[in-house]
Amino acid sequence: SLFAQNLGTRQAVSQKRLQEQWQQVRAWLDKKPH
Repeated sequence: SLFAQNLGTRQAVSQKRLQEQWQQVRAWLDKKPH
């Protein structure tokens, strides 16, 4: 039970981190001339 709870928290954190990285990539692509 405790392990599953910890795993879920880690998944949420990694998902948030992925979203932030994706935003950085999009910002970099916007700056980059096409």
